[in-house]
Amino acid sequence: MDKVTVECSIEDIVKATAELIGQDVTVGTAKISGATYADYSGAVPFNESFVQRGAGDGSGLTAVERATEWKFTIENSLKRVPVIRSTSGHLLKYLQERHRVLSGEVTFEFESKQEYDDIINDSEFSLKFGLGGSNSALFKYCKWEKAGTPTKIEDLVSLKAPFVARDVYIS
Repeated sequence: MDKVTVECSIEDIVKATAELIGQDVTVGTAKISGATYADYSGAVPFNESFVQRGAGDGSGLTAVERATEWKFTIENSLKRVPVIRSTSGHLLKYLQERHRVLSGEVTFEFESKQEYDDIINDSEFSLKFGLGGSNSALFKYCKWEKAGTPTKIEDLVSLKAPFVARDVYIS
């Protein structure tokens, strides 16, 4: 998996977009016959998701009740490394992992300056996103990126807060 973006917002389901790299691709022109496509019955609605925040190492997680939407992206930055060979020349030798980028954004609805100060501070933190059932993504050692302080109290209504992380654990 080269890149995956998972997002959730109010009145929607948890959605994922993945970019995969195939090693042995066969090109075909025929359509799949007899296939039927319907809505996925196991879709996770927004009210079965959650956002939790804790210490940088992932401990002490508590619910964040001010999030209205969230999105995270895991970029593995894979490099395709093919080699010249006499058989199966179209196969990749391997996929080289390069600098992994873990980032995301949470949209908050604050009612007071204290709520803003409690969540948007300068210390390292962790964020855990519920993906339905017992599945989750835990981002550790996060820092807010460009989450500016509003200048007026009425600007506290909605704030998009991007973050970057150093580690992720998917369960």
